[in-house]
Amino acid sequence: MKFFVPDTTNEDEAKAQYQKIKDATPWPIIDRRIQKIGFRDRGKSVEAEVGRVDPIEGGTIVMAIFQTTHTPALFLVCTKSRGGRFAAEQVGEHEGVDVTDFDAD
Repeated sequence: MKFFVPDTTNEDEAKAQYQKIKDATPWPIIDRRIQKIGFRDRGKSVEAEVGRVDPIEGGTIVMAIFQTTHTPALFLVCTKSRGGRFAAEQVGEHEGVDVTDFDAD
């Protein structure tokens, strides 16, 4: 799938919004555009995908997914929370992570 960020209308806007979200994360981020991530949460298999409702929080859309430079791997599922600020759920490699990247440019 082609890279996008929800609530943007063109590629330049998507890239700018993606960078804004990335800059708001507290960890260094690997240069990788992740479309979706499958993992286990409380014993259930779930999938978080950019542009879809967050499977953990519900009611909010996944805006971006990042992989940090942390070892073992740590992923951030970023959603747009109330008030326009970004919140991130942490998903660790130990949670059986299956990652799908956006198509290369």
